[in-house]
Amino acid sequence: MTNMFSLRKNHPSSHPTIWTISPHPIPTHTLSQQISPTRLNFEALQYERTRDETEKSKLDALQQKMHDLEEKVNGRLNSKPAHDLRYEKLCLHPRVELPKGFKIPKFNMFDGHGDPIAHLKDFCSRLVGLENNEALLMRLFIQSLSGIAFTWYVKQDFDKWLAWEDMARDFVEQYKFNMKDDPTMLNLLEIRKLGHESFEEYVIRWRREAAKIRHSPHEEELVQTLIRSLDGIYYKTLFFAGIQSFDSLIRIGKELEYGIQSGRIVDAQTPLQTDERYKDSSISIPLKQSNQNTEQVHAVFDSCDMRFKPYIPRVSQFKVRKPRTFTPLMETLTSIFQRLWAKGLLKPRDGWIPKHSSSGLKRQTSVLSVPTRKPIEKNK
Repeated sequence: MTNMFSLRKNHPSSHPTIWTISPHPIPTHTLSQQISPTRLNFEALQYERTRDETEKSKLDALQQKMHDLEEKVNGRLNSKPAHDLRYEKLCLHPRVELPKGFKIPKFNMFDGHGDPIAHLKDFCSRLVGLENNEALLMRLFIQSLSGIAFTWYVKQDFDKWLAWEDMARDFVEQYKFNMKDDPTMLNLLEIRKLGHESFEEYVIRWRREAAKIRHSPHEEELVQTLIRSLDGIYYKTLFFAGIQSFDSLIRIGKELEYGIQSGRIVDAQTPLQTDERYKDSSISIPLKQSNQNTEQVHAVFDSCDMRFKPYIPRVSQFKVRKPRTFTPLMETLTSIFQRLWAKGLLKPRDGWIPKHSSSGLKRQTSVLSVPTRKPIEKNK
């Protein structure tokens, strides 16, 4: 700094000392030594070339890193994920221990079909005394699963199940499509008898569905509901029969079904199918009829009601005869017989043998002959 600038002190000395900096004059001999333009251009080009090479090397390194990262990402996506095969990750509650003397019961298996709520209730009912040990319940639950239910369970993340309720909720949510609403009495009315099943099979199938009602009504009400679901001759006959139990309903229905099949009872909604064994040989209907008798035959069948009618008892037109009343006797029949025999009012009857007699001998029986002119007095 001293070669370029000079320090000069201001006068007079009475004033405070003030120093000023003034530039040093440029010597004239240095003006001829300036750098030429050609050298400046060369240095600039060399600097630009160095800068371009540095930027290019940095760009190449960045592209190589991007390429390596892309290969790693593609490799991770295409390759299978690495599983954690540690015991703690493969088991739910791995540190839980079985109580002393505890034996694992035999569970009913759930394979993905059926009511999940019913399976949970069955599972818990077999582990009596372990209601407070949720970790053990969760650990043993896998032993009650099979099939697709087992596959679903092992694919779950065990870390999300902190309590028994969490696992049970996910299990019910997975298989809630198997749960059906309980039938009502209106649903039972829609169950119809199929053409290929017998009356007894229909009642058993209907009764099986009625058993699913949560609050089952009385048996008599169920029987009347079943009868209202019938059609044709079954409804007309059984509705007024006053049936109160399923046993009576099956018994009467089977007899009615037998009558329809044998041809003794005609159902208007069922084509007549008469069994060959029950045909009456004395009745014959020609297969072909002349045109002149067609109208007559139709008239006869139209006038006759071929439908089955329930039996209605007839009321007798005769008056019921009142029973006769007799004066009560004051003595026994034995004493009366002895008294009449002593007076000679009884005499034997010859030649008459009772039908129930075991011997071939003729027996004589006494016949009471009371004279009309001398009636017996009451006091004697």
